[in-house]
Formats: sequence, structure tokens, C-alpha cells
Amino acid sequence: MNAVILKLFAKTGAALGEFKDAEFKSALWRLGQTGVAKYTFAPKGARVVRSNLRPGNRALIQFDDGLPDWGGVMDWPINLASDRDIDVTFCEGDRLLDWRASGQNESYSSTAVGEIVAALVETANASYPTGISMGDVYDEGTVQTREYHYRLLLEAMRQLRSESGHDYAVVPVLAGGKLLFDLNWYERRGTDRRDELALIEGANVGTVSISEQGPVYNRVIVVGKGDDWSDSRPVKFAESAESISLYGLREAPKLYLDISDETTLQAIADALLAATAQPCARATLMGVLNKEPAPFSTYHVGDILTLRALQTYGEFSYDVPARILSRSRLADGTCTLEVEQWQQD
Repeated sequence: MNAVILKLFAKTGAALGEFKDAEFKSALWRLGQTGVAKYTFAPKGARVVRSNLRPGNRALIQFDDGLPDWGGVMDWPINLASDRDIDVTFCEGDRLLDWRASGQNESYSSTAVGEIVAALVETANASYPTGISMGDVYDEGTVQTREYHYRLLLEAMRQLRSESGHDYAVVPVLAGGKLLFDLNWYERRGTDRRDELALIEGANVGTVSISEQGPVYNRVIVVGKGDDWSDSRPVKFAESAESISLYGLREAPKLYLDISDETTLQAIADALLAATAQPCARATLMGVLNKEPAPFSTYHVGDILTLRALQTYGEFSYDVPARILSRSRLADGTCTLEVEQWQQD
């Protein structure tokens, strides 16, 4: 049997103890989004009290099947009904940044994206701890110029991620008996392991469904800040000749009327084009098992593995590199994965 251990901590990170009677439902890790974990508590349990099940308290979930620790913070909803137990939701640690805002005038000129994120978090921590410290920060790449006025930190960070092509993860850290969180900023999260690991339908994967989807944009037009629509307003372009030849011209105008720096606008255009110039194939893999050729301990969200599926579908079969977008551990010991065909070689 695959054991799952739940430990709860106060909002300060101080330990509240291990909760052996809580019923594990699922735990989800997501790339660039907030994963959730679900638990059920018996209302008559000796330790099932408001001080323990209070939104803002922290949770650490540990597995014995090779999966990494899942860490997060309790949030609403808390569902109670007379005919069942108490259903509780925990959210991954980045939710802590969804409750905090930047100052009125936080400006960053010609600064690496990772350094902007670090400065936003550290400035917030100086006024009241967010619960998150900076870990490893990729501080290279194209520099950008940004200005924030009472912007939610999570919103600002996700926008920087999507417009730079970078990634982040907020990971749990146990230190001195306390549960803390580190924010890591990556050029790209994960490792290319396609030559070592594979997800194979009928071997370590139960069922597969694949959706080939757009939207496809092969000419991105990024418009910046200006007084009017004369030549004073900066406009930057990025386009893919290969995509245009395959699918025809597909344009995407994007307005950034708070940004005047041309280097920043070009970096945004380039990143948006890279993400949209080709269609993507996304797959849901259900009944994923902890076995070769990809045991749970050997890969995580962000990694690239080989996907082999729908092998009887002729030209519509798949034997491709695929990046892990999310992984959900279920109560039966299997995982459900969301993956996307990797095309950025």
C-alpha cells in the first residue's frame, strides 16, 4: 500500500503535528499554475478543531512511492454537511503571493526578469512576511523595464513568466521543524529526459486522450505606450515563416500600453511567438503507474519524456517528446498526467 503522510503547520510555519486520520483524496502539481490537494477530516476527530483547520495554515504531504513532497497552504472552500465529513482544500505555495500586492510605484529599469520577481517578493517581505523566500533565481537573459502600481504579486509573476518564456516553482522546505517555502525562478523548469524515460500506453500508462489544438499565431504585433497612434508609439514584430507557409498568415496584436521600452516589447513579442507559432498536442494520461520505463521518482513537472500512444492510429499515432504540465497523485496510488508535445528543439 502506498502511504501518504499529512503534516500541518501554523501560518508562522510552526508544526501542529501529523494527522493520521485524515483521508487523502488527491494532490496536484501544476506548471505555472496553482495545484491543489484535497483531504477529508472526520468532524469528531480529537484534533479536528478550528485552530488546526484554519485557512492560512500550511500543509506538507509526503509519499513513499518516489513522488516529491507536496507543500501548500489551506484556503477556502471548507465544505461541511450533516451527512458527510469535512472536505478541505490546500493550494500550492504560490497562492501566498495571490494575497499580496506591490507598492504604488515599484519601477525596474533594464533588469533581468528573475531579478524583478525577486525584488517584488523581497519588498513585500520587508513590510509583512509572505511566507516565501527566494531560492535559486535565473538572473540572465534579456533585460526588461517594468512598472507596478498595487499589482497582485502572483498576477505580476505569471505575466512575467508568460512574456519571457521562463518558469517558476514554489517548493516546500522543512527547516528546524518549520515549514517554509522557496521560490525558484528558472530559464526553463525541468530536464530533457526523453532518451532515458518513456510514458507508454499499455505499459506504464492506462488510457490516453489527445487534443490537437490552437490557437496558432505566426505574426505577433506588440504595441507599447505612447501619446497617440503616430510614429511615437513603439511597435515590435515577431513572425515565423515556417508557420506562415503551413497555415497561412495568422496575426495577433497585443497592447502593452504601460510599457515604452523597446527591448522589453521585442522580448515579449519573441516569447509570444515561440509559444504560439505551432499548434500543440495536449494529452491526458490516466492510470499512470509507478514502474519502468518511468518510475515516479525519475521525473516531475517540467521534465520532457518520450510519449508513445495511439500506436494503431497510423499517421495519427504519437511517438514524440512530451513535457509534463501537471501531475495528480490519486488515492489509488496512480497518477494522472497532463502533457504537451515538445516542439522547441
